[in-house]
Amino acid sequence: IGMGDNIYLGDRDGVRTPMQWTPDRNAGFSRAEAARLYLPAITDSIYGFPAINVEAQQKSPFSLLSWTRRLIGVRKQHHAFGRGSIAFLEPENPHVLAYLREHGDDAILVVNNLSGAAQAVRLDLARFAGRIPVELLGATEFLPIDETPYALTLSPYGFFWFALRRPHADAAEDSPEIAREWAEQDAAVLESHDSVAAMVAALPHEWVQRQRWFRGKAREIASVELDGHAVLHPERAPHVLLARVRVRYREGEPDVYLLPLSLRALGAPDAPEPILSHASETGDVRLYDALADRRVAGALLDVVLSEKEVPGLSGRFAGHCTAEAGDRSVRGPARPMGAEQSNTSVVFGDEYVLKVFRRLEPGMNPDLEVSRFLVEQAGFRAIPALAGWIEHEGADGATSSVAGLFRYVANKGDAWSVALKAMERFLSAASRSAADPETPTGRDALYRMAGDFFPAVRRLGETTARLHLALASPTDDAAFAAEPVSAEDARRWADGFRAQADTVLGDLARRLESMPGFFPRELQADLARVARAAGDLRLRGDDLAVLAEAGSVKVRIHGDYHLGQVLRGVDAAPDGNEWYPIDFEGEPTRSIQERRAKQSVLRDVAGMLRSFDYAVRLSMSGFRADDLAVRMSVQRWADAWRAEVRSLFVSAYRETLGDSPVVPRDLSAMMRALAVFELEKAVYEMGYEMNNRPDWIWVPLQGVLALAGEAGA
Repeated sequence: IGMGDNIYLGDRDGVRTPMQWTPDRNAGFSRAEAARLYLPAITDSIYGFPAINVEAQQKSPFSLLSWTRRLIGVRKQHHAFGRGSIAFLEPENPHVLAYLREHGDDAILVVNNLSGAAQAVRLDLARFAGRIPVELLGATEFLPIDETPYALTLSPYGFFWFALRRPHADAAEDSPEIAREWAEQDAAVLESHDSVAAMVAALPHEWVQRQRWFRGKAREIASVELDGHAVLHPERAPHVLLARVRVRYREGEPDVYLLPLSLRALGAPDAPEPILSHASETGDVRLYDALADRRVAGALLDVVLSEKEVPGLSGRFAGHCTAEAGDRSVRGPARPMGAEQSNTSVVFGDEYVLKVFRRLEPGMNPDLEVSRFLVEQAGFRAIPALAGWIEHEGADGATSSVAGLFRYVANKGDAWSVALKAMERFLSAASRSAADPETPTGRDALYRMAGDFFPAVRRLGETTARLHLALASPTDDAAFAAEPVSAEDARRWADGFRAQADTVLGDLARRLESMPGFFPRELQADLARVARAAGDLRLRGDDLAVLAEAGSVKVRIHGDYHLGQVLRGVDAAPDGNEWYPIDFEGEPTRSIQERRAKQSVLRDVAGMLRSFDYAVRLSMSGFRADDLAVRMSVQRWADAWRAEVRSLFVSAYRETLGDSPVVPRDLSAMMRALAVFELEKAVYEMGYEMNNRPDWIWVPLQGVLALAGEAGA
């Protein structure tokens, strides 16, 4: 009945107080004098027996007692709750626990919000497509399930129990009519170069600009043209059009992108949101992004695992496998990943992740090249192993990577989400500490509030060092053999740092002058100060000379290393690893030649340190406190948290490297070079945020000010 406990009673007596049956004497528990009771009844105004008792709750259909009775009654009606199999779903929202229980024809979906805030979630229920979720406590039918992720919104600590019921026979799923509809698509439309070219030319430029994988958001599109295409013909899905499109801009060189597209007849079931409609001889059809269509995504997987060759009008697509492909069987459903990234990934059960490289460039993508080297030659297993890939070979023999197939790593999310959750808990503890003047301060308090995150950061530093040692391992492969850093390398890197600072800060100055309202008013003074400091920042590049003087070596690196590029494995993983670096493609705005070049590993270290800075600043931006003294105290704790994770990461990294020449052995020389790379990364982030997420530019701005020795706004 929710009567509460008397927390002021000693030992376990707080949960042994008299049961509150009625509002009468001693809650109807005893007729004795109140003073003679062994334990007193609860008498406070909120939980006391005059307010909460069984008699009152039996009369109210909305009481906790009545609700619990209904819950028990519903549970007894479904044997799946007690006897059924259980399969946990893996929604991207970590606050939501969802699982399926099945017993015979009875299928129950349970969704729980473990957070004190309302949460939205999308669930992969593709194998129940066509069924109708019926909420069991209210017998309310929800919208039918289809092939797309099923969206739900839950109240704080709320939950749903759904029975997944089949619709009437006249609406049965996977009917022969649907299969015939797929088989009777107008293939002539896809095979015709003119028809496909007309559809590609009609693609809305606004749709292209909105896509996360499109890298020219700061440029105006002049046209989208077909560069070539091939067609896949799966047995039980719409045809897949693999279109190479050339995006031309008003200024600058064009880019080539891969667009996997599919056609569906108007009114086809379970289709995703269409891009545009197209009229053909057999009727109206609609054009879709094939990777958003679950029934289509598996066609690309089959190209890899079957090592198929798909001929086109201007070249061919070919699949290749490695030994990691194993028996080449896939037993799980496909689900597109919703995480923000510059490519598009689809997960197949708990076996594979297919990553489609949207922007096509000549040569092998570094993600494939580095992943294969680490596993097959360096024996480094703390990454998703490369199982295969798809490449495109043009009529002139030039090749480009189209997709990579990687082994799925069971994980708890990426290090970014882990850090944000750790920071959220830390700030909550810090705010309580700030409000209580008797709470101890100092290093011990810092570690107590940080929980298990600090030891995890040390292990992340160790994993990063092992990754770099693997990349520096002896090899006859010239593309990966370590080379001494020369004075010319140091000068070239310093020149690159200066050129980037000139480009980004020059663009910043022009925007401040020509578009004064582009940036928030409260940032403009700091932005102007950074723009004016371009000359002083350029001089910092000279510190990179210590890399050559110290005799360090250059190797292939990750190139875009941050918290979002590391997965945290599940507990007791078979290989014993906790952290798994992923996505060795490098910074998406750099050319493939730059991303394949050998570099100092300190670039990766700098990227991770900048990522810690992002986590702290974004977490603090969401922290709310009416008391200025509390907020200032929490800010000091946050600064201490950032300083400690930086120190832990770098110290664990250096200790694990030992005497390896990948970094200068002298700590002072290493930190001088690291500071330049970190400043370079922060300036790069300013350019990225300015062109993609202007409302986030304050984060790297604060970093540049701090690294340049100035106080931020």
